[in-house]
Amino acid sequence: MRKHRLPSSQRQLAPSVFILTLLIFGLAALFSPLAGLLAMGLFTAYLTAATLAAVSATKSYDPANLALVVLSFASMHFAYGLGLFHSFVDFFVLRRKTTSRMSELTR
Repeated sequence: MRKHRLPSSQRQLAPSVFILTLLIFGLAALFSPLAGLLAMGLFTAYLTAATLAAVSATKSYDPANLALVVLSFASMHFAYGLGLFHSFVDFFVLRRKTTSRMSELTR
């Protein structure tokens, strides 16, 4: 995104928009019960979609496996969304260059 200034597809932005929306509704819930309901509804919809995707992705319907797959979906989406949001702030808002900390492999 930094090179072309645009995402290659709108789908790349979905995790960051989801996290930002949850954060906004969560903070607004301090002042409005409706915002809290909207945040819970959005999160419930995400968990429902993740559970349905986990059911279709796993051959075994063991509840322990399903829970782990749902958790792995959530960790991937939240990590991707936070990373993209962090990069957006670094590159477009703060105008920082890429640091070696972000380009080194950790394995």
